[in-house]
Amino acid sequence: MRPRSIRTLNGLSKEARSAADVKEIGRVFQREVADDIALLREELKDEGKKVIFSKEVMGAAALVMAGTFVEPMTSSLLAAGALYKAKVDYKAARNKTLDKHSMSWLYEIKRIKID
Repeated sequence: MRPRSIRTLNGLSKEARSAADVKEIGRVFQREVADDIALLREELKDEGKKVIFSKEVMGAAALVMAGTFVEPMTSSLLAAGALYKAKVDYKAARNKTLDKHSMSWLYEIKRIKID
């Protein structure tokens, strides 16, 4: 799938008749990229919140609290399993969200530190 912004840029570049048109096309492209990245950030924050308040995380917290009084080892193992499932679910949801956005590669590059 070609990013919408690239398709728009290609289409508009054929319509450019002057230097002002080229500047406007560049401005529109930058705005679309910035909007897409802002939307991506919001969706990723929402996915993170869903994980924090998921039944797995809440169940793990309850197991740990109850386990301190009953049987710490078993409850700790069950809590670890629930947390691992929450991690797997979050990564799957995050990857699905990244796939929906054409500029997700730009978001990921910003996270990589190059020394």
